[in-house]
Amino acid sequence: MIDKVLRTIRHEGMDAVLDKARKRLLYKAKRALQPKDDRFENWANLKGAFKGKRVFLLGNGPSLNKTPLHYLEGEYVMCFNHFYNMEERIPWTPTFYMSTDNLVLQDLLGQLNDLIERYDYSFFPDIHFRGAEFYSKVDNRGDAYWLKQVHGLGFSREMPEVYLGGSVIYEGFQVLEYLGFDEIYFIGVDMSFVVHKSSKKLNRNQTDIESNKDDDPNHFDPRYFGKKKRYHQPEQYVIDNIRNHLAYLSGINGVGEKIVNAGIDSTVNDFKRVNFTDLFSRTLEEEKTLEGKLISKYCQHQSLEDFIRVEDELGIDVTETQGLGNFYTTSERGPDMVKLSIFTHIPLGPFREHYVFIKRKP
Repeated sequence: MIDKVLRTIRHEGMDAVLDKARKRLLYKAKRALQPKDDRFENWANLKGAFKGKRVFLLGNGPSLNKTPLHYLEGEYVMCFNHFYNMEERIPWTPTFYMSTDNLVLQDLLGQLNDLIERYDYSFFPDIHFRGAEFYSKVDNRGDAYWLKQVHGLGFSREMPEVYLGGSVIYEGFQVLEYLGFDEIYFIGVDMSFVVHKSSKKLNRNQTDIESNKDDDPNHFDPRYFGKKKRYHQPEQYVIDNIRNHLAYLSGINGVGEKIVNAGIDSTVNDFKRVNFTDLFSRTLEEEKTLEGKLISKYCQHQSLEDFIRVEDELGIDVTETQGLGNFYTTSERGPDMVKLSIFTHIPLGPFREHYVFIKRKP
C-alpha cells in the first residue's frame, strides 16, 4: 500500500493522492449506505451457466483491423467500452458487454439503456470505486448485471465482487470464469500503447484526459477515444500495472491455463498462444458466405469476387479518400487505410488477403 502511495506521489503528485483518498472514502460511504435491494440477485442464475463452452474476449487494440472478425459469427464473445464502433463491420453482435471505467461510463450514460437492450448480458459497476454511482441512472437496471469493485491484488471467483486490474479486461476475465467457460481466448489485447498527445488533462489526476481530435492511436478506430471522449492516458506506470495484473492472472491455478492469447501483434507473453484462424474449421464456401453477407449489406455485390471484378484497386500513392468511391486493397495495406478512410468509407475485412472499402452514404 505504501509503495502504491509513493508511486502515485511520484507520477501524479500529492494532490492526486489526496483526491484518490477522498474518492475512496466516498465509495466506502456510498457502499455502506447502499439500500437493501435486489440489484445483485440475478447473478445466481449465471454461475457456471456456460460450462463446457468457449468464449472470445476482445480487447480493442489496432490488431483487430488485422483479424478476420467475421469468423466469430456463432461464437460467444465479450466486448468492452466503445467496441460498438466496430459493429457495422461485422456480421454478428457480441454476447457480453462490459464497461467499468468511470470516465467512459460517464460519456456513455445516455447510451446505457440502449446498450443493455443490444447485448444479451451487460455488466457495470453499480458504484464506481472512485465514487460515481451508475445503478440509479439506468432505467432498465434490472436487465443488467451489477458489479462490486474490490481494491487490492486478487481474482474473484464469486460475483458480484471483482478485483480491479488497471483495465476492464481484468474484470472481464473474472466474470467469464464465474460463468463457467472452459476455454477463454483473447484477441486485440495488443498492449502497445503510446501517449495520446492531442488530448488535454481534465483535473489534478495526471491520467484523466479528454481527446481533442478523432485521432486515437491506441485502438482499432481513431474515433474510439475520439473528440470529446474522456479516458485515461496510457502512461508507462499505468501500462505496467495492467501487465502486472495479467502476469498474476496467468499464475492462478485453474484459471491461467484456460486463458489463451489468440491475438495478432500482442505483446502479452504470459499465456499460451495460438493462431486465431486455427481455431476455426470453416470451409472455403462457408467463408465466402460470411464475406458475401457483409459486402451485400452495403452494396450490390454479392461476393468478394464480384467486388474485385467491378471496383477499383487502391492506387499506391493515395493519401486521401474523400473523393473515392468503393475500392479494395491488400490485407497488408488495409489496416493502415482504416485509419485514413473510416470517416468516408466502411472498411470490411480482411477477406482472403483483401480488404474492401465501401463508400458511406451522405
